[in-house]
Amino acid sequence: MTALFGSVLVLSLVYAVVSTAMSPQFAYFDTFGRLWEFSLGSLLAVWITRLSVSSLIGAILGWVGLAGLVLCGAIINAQDGAAVSLAWWAIASAACVMIGGADAPAGGPARLLTIAPVRFLGRIAYPLYLVHWPILVTWIVLQGRSDVGPLSGLAIVSLSIGVAAAVHYGIERPAAHISEAPGLVRRRVIVIVVSATLVVVPLSSWQLSEQLAIDADVNDETHPGAGVLLSPSPEALEVHPVQPSGAELEEEWVVLPQVCEGRFAPDDALVADNCKQSPTGMVPQPVVMVIGDSHAQQWMGALVPIAQREGWQLVSVLRGGCNLGLDQPGLGDVDACDRWRAAALDYALDVAPAAVMTMGTLTRADSAAERVPDGLARALQTLVEGGVAVLTLRDNPRFVESPFTCVERWGAESGRCDHAMNDKLAPRDPGARLDNLDGVDHLDLTDLLCPDEVCRAVIGNVALYRDDNHLGRTYAESMAGELESRLRGTQWWRALA
Repeated sequence: MTALFGSVLVLSLVYAVVSTAMSPQFAYFDTFGRLWEFSLGSLLAVWITRLSVSSLIGAILGWVGLAGLVLCGAIINAQDGAAVSLAWWAIASAACVMIGGADAPAGGPARLLTIAPVRFLGRIAYPLYLVHWPILVTWIVLQGRSDVGPLSGLAIVSLSIGVAAAVHYGIERPAAHISEAPGLVRRRVIVIVVSATLVVVPLSSWQLSEQLAIDADVNDETHPGAGVLLSPSPEALEVHPVQPSGAELEEEWVVLPQVCEGRFAPDDALVADNCKQSPTGMVPQPVVMVIGDSHAQQWMGALVPIAQREGWQLVSVLRGGCNLGLDQPGLGDVDACDRWRAAALDYALDVAPAAVMTMGTLTRADSAAERVPDGLARALQTLVEGGVAVLTLRDNPRFVESPFTCVERWGAESGRCDHAMNDKLAPRDPGARLDNLDGVDHLDLTDLLCPDEVCRAVIGNVALYRDDNHLGRTYAESMAGELESRLRGTQWWRALA
């Protein structure tokens, strides 16, 4: 048991430290990053009867552990996620109390910890752990602020204790002794159904009412996104609930609705894996092809509304981590990226679209080292020589932490989720030189992402990003009108006339 729990403890603790440094929000809820805490408790259970300390050491350990438990909540800052790897403080403090109090040494905290109110808190400790968080969050949502004063804090703690006691005596204890009662199966079913109902009904009702209230508030006046930069209205300048909600982020990917078929069906399996198209019209339509990685995909959010108005046929040929830079290392399998690029260019020349859209620059999350992907000019020249008009777009900023997550934590008005543009993008658009290539137009829409040289997390009450580097569909759609106005008059637009 020592070898088993000790191995889990070491592996899980190392994982917790590393994952906290990389993604504290994920690590906080990651079970494997928490297993070391249970393992330490298991080791203590195995060894506590074999540990023998003097009365003096036991008393000191007991008081040190108790003080550590009280102080950890006041000293450790859980906001930065470090509490995942610093949980050893609380765990070690609890272990000290248990080791030091095993024999209830004189002068230790045993007398304090065995009085009735403390033992009552011990009995309801697990349900108290479960219920205090939703009660706190409910208060925050209803009050619209996260700073809890002393009186509100006392009320939240008192309510949590009351609800935890009800859960303990109404559900936890009956469930623990259910095997001793007659009608075992029936009672188990009743407990499960009642427990699930207590969670599902209030939660579902609340979520539905909240979403209905938000949906009723969402319109072009209150949530114009990029539109607020072009024609601000009083409603748009007011603070409204940010859209989309966290539950809607998965819908923020832009994906064309049909698999490539008919004349657009690729022969190469590498291309066919991620080839999509918009519905084919009854009459011949100008074909616009989007080629590249997920950053080319995200800009389809602004392109699709234009295509629908103009009657263009859209085809997307995409592969995550593989832009059109022929000499640019891709993410993951580099050889697969190279093969895909060659196959995608062959496919484009075979389909012969009127125009292609792709990314013209590549940004980084940790610096402003923005550049044109290596070998991109050669790929663009191949398309132009095949009679295809090409549009390249400047890449958007990337971030170490998701701006959406930051806004959920701190709020859009805090300013903590915004970044200076010169920290995220090159002083001058390096893709501008692509505009000098025959048959190539390059556009920079950074002013819609970083107005006044500040890269925003929220504009016009709409979140710009769905994660740490991808624009969301909702905000991209709000840029469609401005994208269209900047495209008109370009050779790319004329090729689709």
